[in-house]
Amino acid sequence: MLKECVESLLSLSLNNEEFEIILIDDGSDQNPMDYLAKQGNRIKYIRQDNAGLSEARNKGISIANGIYIQFIDGDDTIIKSRYEKCISLLKRNEVDMLIFKLSNKTTESKDNSYRITTGPNHLRDSNIHATACGYLFKKSILHKLRFTKSIYHEDEEFTPLLLLQANRIICTNINAYYYRERPRSITSSKNQHDIIKRITDLKFIIKELNKKVQSFDNEYSLALQRRVHQLTMDYIYKIMIETNEIEYLNKELKDLERLGLFPLPNKKYTIKYSLFRLLSKYKFGQIALIQILPLLKRER
Repeated sequence: MLKECVESLLSLSLNNEEFEIILIDDGSDQNPMDYLAKQGNRIKYIRQDNAGLSEARNKGISIANGIYIQFIDGDDTIIKSRYEKCISLLKRNEVDMLIFKLSNKTTESKDNSYRITTGPNHLRDSNIHATACGYLFKKSILHKLRFTKSIYHEDEEFTPLLLLQANRIICTNINAYYYRERPRSITSSKNQHDIIKRITDLKFIIKELNKKVQSFDNEYSLALQRRVHQLTMDYIYKIMIETNEIEYLNKELKDLERLGLFPLPNKKYTIKYSLFRLLSKYKFGQIALIQILPLLKRER
């Protein structure tokens, strides 16, 4: 999978002066040096003791020399023709960020539409996908922003804060990135420790982002507020579907109420949000959701 990932990048119609590949080996069991040696100096290879995804990405950021940064997980690939359309858009437009679609299929979509807006406006008006691999962004807009170490859902904190720092962005419907669905990944693990850590870390992120809502001016505050409300909905959803414990749910809802995040605010973000807000507000609705949600297919 790593070989497929790297070769999808090397296949891009860019010369060696136009891009660099930085491979951060986060303490893997397998040594990729035999393969990498064949690539000459086209890849910067850094090996570190296992420290997690956040530290690996932070390391990559610290040594990147390019104007733009693209994250890619080692088991995923770039869809060449689609990604090159994104690069072409970047070359024609002076923007801080380009957003594209992720897909679990390598087939190409026919939708090449795009629009130009600001990061705060996009965050305020849209349901964003938090996965950092779905964004091409200027390194310069990061400033001091980095991934928080040792937490799950690190993208959920990083991505909305990155969007707030992007003055001009391109939003496309191009599916340029192929991700593999892995049933044994941490995000899908049924291990009780992983479940509790996922829930606990998501709550930590919600609280951190909510603090920033209080400190920003009106434009940034409104934009980030929507994301906080959506993550709060997702947090309640995860407790319902992954623990199925009404007592634990009640305890967490009381804590969210103390933070001013429950009941969910009456905002017309999406139909799904409105229905969940209404049902989760009442005891009978909470019981109904706990029974119904496990039967529904969860969207990525």
